[in-house]
Amino acid sequence: MEANFDNQGDLVPSELGTKEYWSTVYENEKDNFKNYGDPGEIWFGEESEERILRWLEKKKISKNKEIVDLGCGNGMMLVSLSRSGFTNLTGIDYCSEAVELSKSVALSHDIHNINFKVLDLVGNLDISGFDIAFDKGTYDAISLNPENAVEKRQRYIENVSNLLNDDGLFIITTCNWTDHEIVSHCKDGMYSYFIIFALIISLSLYC
Repeated sequence: MEANFDNQGDLVPSELGTKEYWSTVYENEKDNFKNYGDPGEIWFGEESEERILRWLEKKKISKNKEIVDLGCGNGMMLVSLSRSGFTNLTGIDYCSEAVELSKSVALSHDIHNINFKVLDLVGNLDISGFDIAFDKGTYDAISLNPENAVEKRQRYIENVSNLLNDDGLFIITTCNWTDHEIVSHCKDGMYSYFIIFALIISLSLYC
């Protein structure tokens, strides 16, 4: 999902930032999973998931923490979390096709402890109380939206801040923004939506 930048330092809009594009992608992946058992692509590769799981293990994060995957796609991140012993899992995506695929993938692994919801992360959210929020590529996609991407980015950050508990963790994987840019996006003047707890840095050949 690597993108180009305009003269203002923002990403050049792309169809990858539209709901229509992702609805088509996940409709096709639903068919592929039904016909061939292939759940589709794991964004940023399996190593990105393993790196996060290792970090959670190293920090001795409790297995009963309330966890939400923001833009869950095919649900494989949640499947990995469930296999690692995490019990309170939620996946949200604005594409109903992605949520349907996620449910099917989870059931194929005999996993029944994941709650899936169709929600728009730049809309009005009525969920909260999470300890950990994961983002693997969703912020990148929002940043590519052809209509008011900067405004949508800010709305997303506000929503993530609101759905997390005061001591919650926001763990984001991106291939279009540097760590310093992400930190600056999460500020409104002198106010910061998040306290930077740690940066999980890794070189990736994915992007």
